[in-house]
Formats: sequence, structure tokens, C-alpha cells
Amino acid sequence: MSAPLRHITRVARALAEPVRVRLLTELAQRGSMLCTEVQQLLRLAQPTVSHHIKVLQDAGLIRARREGRHLRIQLNAAALQRFCRSLSELVPTSSVPS
Repeated sequence: MSAPLRHITRVARALAEPVRVRLLTELAQRGSMLCTEVQQLLRLAQPTVSHHIKVLQDAGLIRARREGRHLRIQLNAAALQRFCRSLSELVPTSSVPS
């Protein structure tokens, strides 16, 4: 499998979970969030939130940085836009019905 297809697959898998899509939506609106805020918002246990964050980080959809004992995450909008472009390049425009 080519690198672009691997990238599309990795991001699509990350987006397949509704909780992760909700988190990305919140990050797009808020700019950034602490993990504790994510826990409260999603009403999930800390290990579950950590898992979702790791999947999104591995897909390149979010960035994380330490702030003392806390982790702050933010949306990587460029990566999401790149994913959308890659998807659109899979289907030539001449094959899209009018």
C-alpha cells in the first residue's frame, strides 16, 4: 500500500469513532483543551480519554504539549485539510456524476 493510502486509512480509522469526531469538533471551536476538560466534556474515564487522544495523535489530527502535570491538546487543522484533499484526489473529477 502506498504512503498516501496508508495515511488515508490511518486517519479514517481515527475518525470512525464518534467520540473522536466530537472531540475534534470541540477543539475546532475552542482552540485547545486540557485532558481534564476533555474528560469532563465527554464524561469518560482518564484511560479512555488517553486512548482516544493517542489514536488522534498517531493519525496526526491533534497536537499535544505538556503544561506542568497537564496535557493540552489542539486540532491540527492542516492535517485534516490534507486528509480531505487526499480523499478528493482518489476520485477523478471526470468520474463524479453531475
